[in-house]
Amino acid sequence: MKTISKKLSDTYLYGVGDYEKRLYKSFIESTVIDKNDESIQDIRYDVKRGQNTTVLLKVFDSDNVVFIRNNVPQPRAFKVFAASDIKSGDKKTKIFIDMTDVMIFTNGRYEVKPRDLDRLVSYLMSALCYLIYYADPDRIISNSSLVETGNKAFCDLFAYCIDSLRIGGVDKVREKTLYLSSLYYQTNILGKDFTASVEDRAKKISGMNSREIEIIEAQLDSNSFKDIKGFIESLAKILRCEGSLKIDNFVERWLFVFGTGTQFGMELYPAFSSILTNAYCGAYLNNQKTIEKVLGRTLVEYTLALLRLGSELR
Repeated sequence: MKTISKKLSDTYLYGVGDYEKRLYKSFIESTVIDKNDESIQDIRYDVKRGQNTTVLLKVFDSDNVVFIRNNVPQPRAFKVFAASDIKSGDKKTKIFIDMTDVMIFTNGRYEVKPRDLDRLVSYLMSALCYLIYYADPDRIISNSSLVETGNKAFCDLFAYCIDSLRIGGVDKVREKTLYLSSLYYQTNILGKDFTASVEDRAKKISGMNSREIEIIEAQLDSNSFKDIKGFIESLAKILRCEGSLKIDNFVERWLFVFGTGTQFGMELYPAFSSILTNAYCGAYLNNQKTIEKVLGRTLVEYTLALLRLGSELR
């Protein structure tokens, strides 16, 4: 069965965050940069002579990637996002990159200051994942390297966040968190069916035995992996900390630990991927030092796997 891409509007946090009107207003008022115009060719050349040239140039030149500018930059969570292209009238899903605080228009030409080039590269890397995901998510979900490294990265970040809250009234808090976050990542964020292979991957990463897992799964319900709120509630029940672990304080801690604008990475695959690739690119768009410390080599392995998949883009 073909996997259906999840939209930002499908996420719990987008629904409760009152983002719709603000994002729509900013989007409508923005100006589209003509990538074919001579005024932007200097920036294209800067991208061409950098690292991962072939892949990033494909993203830069893609008709499905749109550069926009406005008087006020988009919030960090919306520097790169997917939306129907209501400006062109075709209503196709395209990837929009807010270049307001990256590209400067001077003397009839756009330029990027040297210190902002890493930021531009980070945005293009994020857009690469968005392009692949919204064109054919099965290319990601069937890629064993991306699934394995992405799963490990999500679980390690999630467990680190739970550990930093210093909660849990049971043994093996970390192991149980790893197991459940793996199930959540695979079934909710990747959209996989709850199969034996999904359970096996979660069991492997947690190091728990079959009996321990049976006890955990007996406490799950139909809402456990429906969205981030249901997951946090189930995790709190299993860790026996319902009073101290709520969706609000978990999201607050996640943002504090990993950086402003990373909240949708808890629910939407391209947004999660951007957390990793932003840290890899080194432009300090998030709390990359913490992310590097938590993930180590996994951060590099994930990004390289994404770039390999991106090299197949036409």
